[in-house]
Amino acid sequence: MLDVNGQQAGNNTPIRHCVDKTGLELSAVCTGTGENNSTFGYQHRIRIFQATTSGSPGAIAYQTGWQNGPLPIIQDLRNLPGLNGDVLGTTPGDYIVEAAVRNNCNTDNPFSRSFWLRIEPIPGPLAVGFTINNGLTGIPCAPTKTLPGCATGNYAASLNLSNSTGPIDWYRLQIVEVNCTTGIEMDEVHNEQYPLSTPISSLTAISLNGLVINGQTGYFLNRAGRCYKLTVTIGTFCAEVSDWSYFQIECCYREAKPLVTYQATSPLIISPNPIGDAFFAEYALPPEAQISQGRLSILDATGRIVWQETLSLGVPDNTQRWKVSVPSLPAGVYAYTWEAGPYRSAGRLQKH
Repeated sequence: MLDVNGQQAGNNTPIRHCVDKTGLELSAVCTGTGENNSTFGYQHRIRIFQATTSGSPGAIAYQTGWQNGPLPIIQDLRNLPGLNGDVLGTTPGDYIVEAAVRNNCNTDNPFSRSFWLRIEPIPGPLAVGFTINNGLTGIPCAPTKTLPGCATGNYAASLNLSNSTGPIDWYRLQIVEVNCTTGIEMDEVHNEQYPLSTPISSLTAISLNGLVINGQTGYFLNRAGRCYKLTVTIGTFCAEVSDWSYFQIECCYREAKPLVTYQATSPLIISPNPIGDAFFAEYALPPEAQISQGRLSILDATGRIVWQETLSLGVPDNTQRWKVSVPSLPAGVYAYTWEAGPYRSAGRLQKH
């Protein structure tokens, strides 16, 4: 039997170990084979091979030659005497480690066991990348330490997570309700770690409202106006890193109400798009509409309104066309919304 750090070694699944960690202990016990029979004497040998992608032995990286006596418990495989270049201590990758014993009667047929060892690299400084997606516009908001924090638009906000230096093995989300003015922490509402069956470099659209809090989902449905501190931790096999952001639930769930239905209308058209310091907006009201004005809003990446104007409407069933000037609007990507009575239109625009 061959054990590595207390795990019974096998060939089908690699045993993972970090290249910067010590204590890669190897021990072996031979039972019922006769190789450890002191009457005849016995020897042991350790060999390390570079592994192929399928976990089979490749080029040999280290071997001890046959040594007298039983296989000892090796406190750290990375510090074997004569291990050229300290292979397991400096070179990440997959290896096959073989331990063998023989007695004086079977020198041509030693008894051996091997295992697949994966030395994981030290990750570069982990870069926890996460954004909070506005539930109305879909525009992501980068972490902010300024209250009230990222605007969620509504309860349908979600998260994107990423690690620019490698795959994520697990992530943890902690959410604490805070005072929207002072930031004083009031109540931890969620703190859970999520393992990933397959490491991946990024995850998208993790629903805030889909988190199980107090035994059920939908926690943020009726918490409009409340502020929270979200701490995101991402982990690889060898390291972890955290970052945090404030966010505020802007809107809440409302029961459906009967709506007056009108003939479908075409969406608001922005031209040109991308825009400059001015652009044209076109919209056509249905014949039944009795509306005199509408409101055009432009929202930034946090979901906040950065420009807004009320536009007068003319005769229904005619296309309305306005020239809109936005010289003070910085270059970037924005969302826009158009509201005229019960009519809505939304989209994205970019300014050079």
